[in-house]
Amino acid sequence: MSNIYKIENGPVLVLAGPGTGKTHTIAQRARFLIKEKEVPPQEISIITFTKEASFETRARLSDVDKEDVYLAPDKQPKTISTMHSLGDKILRANTKKAQLKKEFQVVSDDRFLMSIMEDSAQLNGYPREYALEVKNCRTFELCNEKDDDPRCKVCKTYRQILRTANAIDHDEQIRLACKLLSKYSDVHKDWLKRAKHLLVDEYQDINASQFEMIKLLSKGQEKGLFVVGDDDQSIYSWRGGTPKYIRNFTIDFKDHDPKVESLPICWRCPKSIHKGAVAVVAHFDTERKNKVVINYKNPLATKINCISLPSEKSEAKFIANLVNKTFPAYSSLVLIPKWDYANPIKSALRGKSIPYDLPMRIQESDLALFEDIGRWLSDTGENLVLRNMIRIILETEKSIGKPSTRWSDERFIKWNEKMKPISKLWEKIFAKEYNSSLMEALKSAAAKSSMLEKLFNMLQTIWEDSKKAPADFLNSVARNLSLWKQDTGKLIEEITDWCEAARIPGPGRELVRIMTMNNAKGLSADYVFVVGLENEAFPGDVDKEVLQEKCRLFFVSMTRAKRELFLLWTRKRSASYTYKALDQNEILSRSQFIESIPPEHIENDWKQSFL
Repeated sequence: MSNIYKIENGPVLVLAGPGTGKTHTIAQRARFLIKEKEVPPQEISIITFTKEASFETRARLSDVDKEDVYLAPDKQPKTISTMHSLGDKILRANTKKAQLKKEFQVVSDDRFLMSIMEDSAQLNGYPREYALEVKNCRTFELCNEKDDDPRCKVCKTYRQILRTANAIDHDEQIRLACKLLSKYSDVHKDWLKRAKHLLVDEYQDINASQFEMIKLLSKGQEKGLFVVGDDDQSIYSWRGGTPKYIRNFTIDFKDHDPKVESLPICWRCPKSIHKGAVAVVAHFDTERKNKVVINYKNPLATKINCISLPSEKSEAKFIANLVNKTFPAYSSLVLIPKWDYANPIKSALRGKSIPYDLPMRIQESDLALFEDIGRWLSDTGENLVLRNMIRIILETEKSIGKPSTRWSDERFIKWNEKMKPISKLWEKIFAKEYNSSLMEALKSAAAKSSMLEKLFNMLQTIWEDSKKAPADFLNSVARNLSLWKQDTGKLIEEITDWCEAARIPGPGRELVRIMTMNNAKGLSADYVFVVGLENEAFPGDVDKEVLQEKCRLFFVSMTRAKRELFLLWTRKRSASYTYKALDQNEILSRSQFIESIPPEHIENDWKQSFL
């Protein structure tokens, strides 16, 4: 066993490849500090990337069977949370200083937030599509907060809209907390006491504001900083995450004698699977930090299985047949590039009566809108909820529709003109007209715009029909909000997915998990199937930076396997999956990522047909 967790006087970076025990190392560090160094639990803060990881860390520390990490409940660190939860806790303890009202809400629906950003752009005299540039500025922390910067003007209005509803967005939980820590010495001192030893998991996924929070919480006590991560698993650039912080650790903390170590044992993957995955990421991402694994505890000598199949239907049947032979004795995980790859796989598993777990994409479900409707019906002053309902109505309106990157400049201009009256409604809210109710503002403006009049009448009808029989109310909502677009099949599919998600497995019952590659981190299974590995779709035609992240995504997917790994590619696939239009007879090629796996670690199989 490695004693890296006992390194004293950090800052310490622990490079931890897949299956080398990141969470266990964090738990060992906490126990070492409390039991051997007699550090008070209230002076230790542990930051994880997800809520699930927070629960897992707490569970590890509470497991009496793991003597090397167990701590009695009263001896465990008081703070084990995600960065966002930590920021939220700081804000709620200091709402007045943060210029927030008590009981503020946190809005996290990106599609909805983008609508508000587009309204803000238009209110400042810019086209709605300019919101994307502002969003990227916020995501990648490029904002210079200058009054003459157009992006800052739009951002200011965006925040103003949120504040009228006593709301912040997800990322502001961290940004505003950092401002409090920087501006108020009493707040900073309070949290410095709680983070004399700051333990950070998944360090490769942090963004600029998260890095700032880590710097603030460890300021003057950097020797207590202990971070764990793997730049090969940095896959969240769309959230602003970047591997540069883990790669620049010794530079960022150069004045504090930083130390870097690697966890030397892989507990999860068979040797060939791990080495094959490392070969891929080393080939495409030459800036990666080398992790030296000197011992493999998995005794299996299985190689990577690469299977070529005729079509996505045969791919799904292959998965279902193999799972049927091994389930439930062995766990199975199916990883897909995008959610629409799941449909044939679900059908094939159902055909074999194999239960599966597919996370509900609640934000993309028409049924989920009923939650918003319920909130609005109980309080018509819920302006953000109402704005989301308006977005859905307009996106299904044929004369407006959801904007597309394929639109002509002329169509964008017309779209902006049609949407301008919607954006202008916020000015009435800013002026505190009509009791700051968006519905009342819409009613007053309806006389000047046929579109707004139609919108108001739709919403008024839903309000009135909510007092009728359930069937009449549901019919009214579906009709006025154009839900399911007359597609009964889509409605049935959504209901089926919701019912399956609601079923709680009985004790000991196993489920085949279906996940996108982006959601694979933290998971593992005996049998792992990575789907859709045609070069025309994954990685597709991308630039170098995106290619590097996709190779890391592939690396993460490969290293979930504990027994067998199956890389699947089809010679034909529906055209919607590929990045370019294909000739009817065109044969797809296998991903260039597969091509970089050394032959001694892979076995290839070509299925001429599969029924």
